[in-house]
Amino acid sequence: MSLIQLPHTFEDFTADWFTEALSAKFPGVNVSDFTRSGERIGTSASCTFSLEYSDRGTAGDPPGSVYIKGGFTEKQLNRYWV
Repeated sequence: MSLIQLPHTFEDFTADWFTEALSAKFPGVNVSDFTRSGERIGTSASCTFSLEYSDRGTAGDPPGSVYIKGGFTEKQLNRYWV
């Protein structure tokens, strides 16, 4: 299993990124669109991405949403990555 790079900002997430991230557990999955909600900024940044699929794959039932938390603001990026 290969690791994919986590985007540095919420705006950098794409349907292709979610497709790649989920494909190891859900072969054949294809995320066609997503929406972002519930953004929170504190010592870290977090939000929920609701996912839409053009293909749900061949194994299991991929999630309807994912919660992602990390250092996604400019201040956090400078603290953690620079």
